[in-house]
This record gives sequence, C-alpha cells and structure tokens, in this order.
Amino acid sequence: MPRHPELYQWIDGGLGNDTLTGGAGSDVFRFNTAPSAGNTDTVLDFTVADDTIQLENAVFTQLTATGVLNAAEFKIGAAAVDANDFIIYNAGTGALSYDADGNGAGAAVQIAILGVNLALTNADFVVI
Repeated sequence: MPRHPELYQWIDGGLGNDTLTGGAGSDVFRFNTAPSAGNTDTVLDFTVADDTIQLENAVFTQLTATGVLNAAEFKIGAAAVDANDFIIYNAGTGALSYDADGNGAGAAVQIAILGVNLALTNADFVVI
C-alpha cells in the first residue's frame, strides 16, 4: 500500500473494456470486477517506477493474502507454469491475465493490456 495514499491518483475502470490513463505521478489502477472478455482494460501509461496495480481478492479469489502479491503467484510469460501462477504478464504482448487454477485445465482470463516489455515484479501488485 502506498505510504501516502493522498498523493496517488486512484483509477478504477469498473465494468467494460476501458482505456485508463493515470497521467504524471504515482497512480493506483484498481481491478475489482470479475474478469471476462468484455471487461479488459487498456492502461496506456503504466510506469513500474511509480504506479501500482491493486487486485481485489473478493474477485481474484486465489489471491488470499492481502498486501504485496506473493512472488510465487506472479509469472512473466505466455502462460502459467505451475499451480500457483495466478497473475501472468506476457511481456511480448502486454497482456495481464488471471488464471484461477494456475497451470490446471482452466484457461487464464485477460484482465488488462499494459505496455510491452515492462520490468514488472510481484511488488507492482497489491492485493486488497
């Protein structure tokens, strides 16, 4: 969670396919609606140095611990590799996805499009 939340711009796309822009400074992009093909947001200006992605664990139910996303639950690649790869960032396409069963039979659902080749880590995500 940001040390001084009053200094952040909080952006919530809500339902639908939205285009989100945070602008200058630190931004928090909040995802708190069920992921689906009709609910994929495009974030135009996510900056690893300044911005944060917030995930609501009432929606992303496999993310049970609040706070910074567990490193084991984050994967950079095209798909989940093991059972606890729940948040997947495809650096080649910018796709950010949620996979409720990791590398199980269920498919990942894209939740956002970020920039390509971002140096994302689990620390860029906060589970609420």
